[in-house]
Amino acid sequence: MNLYLGVDIGTSGLKGVVCSESGEVLEQAHLPSLVSNPAPGFYEVDVPAVWREGFVRLLSAFQPSILKNVRSLCISSVCGTFAPVNERMEPLHPAVLYGIDTRAKEQVDRLNREWGPYVLEKLGTEFTTHSVLPKILWFKEQKPEIFRNTKYFLESVNLVTAWLTGEVAWDYPTAAGTQLIDPRTGEYLRELFAALGIPAERFPPLRSPFSILGYVSKEAARITGLPEGTPVVTGACDINAECMAAGTIKPGDCTVVFGSTVSFLYVIDHFAQVSGFITGPSLIEGTYRVGGATSSGGRYLEWVRSVLGQPAPDKLESTQPDPTQSDTLPTGILMVPFTSGARSPFHVPNAKIAWYGMDGTTEASALAKAAREALGYELRMLLERMPAGSLPQRLHAMGGWSKDSPLMQAVSDITGLPVQTHEGLTAAYGDALMAMVAFESLDSVLAKPLVRKQQDNGSQYSPRARIHTLYDELFQTYTRITEFVLQLSRLH
Repeated sequence: MNLYLGVDIGTSGLKGVVCSESGEVLEQAHLPSLVSNPAPGFYEVDVPAVWREGFVRLLSAFQPSILKNVRSLCISSVCGTFAPVNERMEPLHPAVLYGIDTRAKEQVDRLNREWGPYVLEKLGTEFTTHSVLPKILWFKEQKPEIFRNTKYFLESVNLVTAWLTGEVAWDYPTAAGTQLIDPRTGEYLRELFAALGIPAERFPPLRSPFSILGYVSKEAARITGLPEGTPVVTGACDINAECMAAGTIKPGDCTVVFGSTVSFLYVIDHFAQVSGFITGPSLIEGTYRVGGATSSGGRYLEWVRSVLGQPAPDKLESTQPDPTQSDTLPTGILMVPFTSGARSPFHVPNAKIAWYGMDGTTEASALAKAAREALGYELRMLLERMPAGSLPQRLHAMGGWSKDSPLMQAVSDITGLPVQTHEGLTAAYGDALMAMVAFESLDSVLAKPLVRKQQDNGSQYSPRARIHTLYDELFQTYTRITEFVLQLSRLH
């Protein structure tokens, strides 16, 4: 039996999926992990414990008979989370997380001030705390010995696949998503690297996400239980794998992941720079994507719940849209959910949460609903900045919070777009499908009946015309409040 393995190395844990040739999920595994916060604005991961040992422990959860039949594998990781490694691929420092890690804010501001025109011309948007280059400059200035001894700066997917195969690469979508390459040419920003004293050789060659990077070595096979010589597909960061899982990788597809934060990826058929967003090559050659992320999402909803003293559920349970809620009105309470600053498209790290519209009769239930509305308002602000003439016609929702029916209905009502949720699909499943492309065409993989059935396993939400009209009026006020919060934050 030919099996395919997908592994996603996320912020809060590692997930693994083994699929059959038909796309049926045969086994799944999950391993929680920890993020440390050693100083204000610093978020890190223990690389040996979480990435390498975690990967091995995750595979040990699968039956040996399963692993020995793995025909190919693919890995994904959190975009923008990286670590410096030496020539033996040993980490020299804990991994630095994505945009929530703000240690390089001074470097971000300096690069934008001194290289603003160049950055805007090349990238279409300024550097942010999500960008990798300012954090590497931080290493150069704050950790010079580590910087000198660094062979490569690698994300978890690149590091684990290097351990497995001895081959090192970054993939094009991830390199673009972290603002390391010119999205038009697909080349590293060598001119800027040289001016900053950062050797371009610290970054390995770039590869297509669907290409075979290398093959499982004899030593890696001994440690992991995978067959020696198993092809390892290059892979990409997690949101690309999530899009692969849902089959939303072609122009016009817009995928929104409702996890601890909210991220989205909108695929278009041409290159377009959109201020405040990351643009660049997408999974399929010749297609492009516009991507962004917020600092709100599940983190914000959980924070509001804790403020209200409401107990957290053991887990989110999927629910169907409730037709009896057709007359539910907006709360009128407007929350700006900048849990850890404002990310796309504003990029104001010190922006704060703001609530408006309560009075002495406001109840906790209204505040809980308003928190969900806040995610809808924020997402609409992002979508309205997409390229003119190419707005999405539907939202494909994934992530744990896509199971929350009130949240999905609020998003549909506020944005005015139908929402299709994709039940049970994960980045790890998308990785397993990407692993299949080592042996068959992409179209063949996506056309498998069982794959399509699993992609359609979810709920559909439609915007309610009268409710959407009411939200339209509130959205105008919401944008003005948000602009005021941003202005106030920039003054401080």
